[in-house]
Amino acid sequence: MSSAEKRFQSFILKLDNSDYVYDVLRMGKSPIVSIAFGEKPRSGHSEKFEHVGTKPLPQLYVYAIFSSDGEEVHFQSSPLVKVPQSQSAQALAVCNAANNQQRWIKFNLNSSDYIVGHYDLLLQGHGASDACVTIAQRMADVIDETLPLLLSCIDQQGAEEVA
Repeated sequence: MSSAEKRFQSFILKLDNSDYVYDVLRMGKSPIVSIAFGEKPRSGHSEKFEHVGTKPLPQLYVYAIFSSDGEEVHFQSSPLVKVPQSQSAQALAVCNAANNQQRWIKFNLNSSDYIVGHYDLLLQGHGASDACVTIAQRMADVIDETLPLLLSCIDQQGAEEVA
């Protein structure tokens, strides 16, 4: 077993031992796991989550995407806010404000007009599984705190247009 596979398996074991709800979405050279926060997810639906409007997130997923060499993990949130194209400029300004308010997670407007959060982690030595679980939890906490600001980029009329 390669060191990348060992780190991934160690992370999965840590999730199991910490009672996190997760799905392994891809195994192999560059594995991906989704960790659920919030309400208990329905099995197999972690890729289907979409948040629209100003209601609290019913479910948040943090995806941990391991590099093929096992030296890096990219964390990405599920889509947080669907932004109407007419409000893209305001959404970018809100993402910038959120990025200036906290240093852990970086928010951006992706090519599908969703605001998502990102974090990159360089893995070094032992304890990688602890670091991965800590980062996933930190992402969920920061998103929970930042969501009202992120939602401020869409007005109620824009949210109804998207729905």
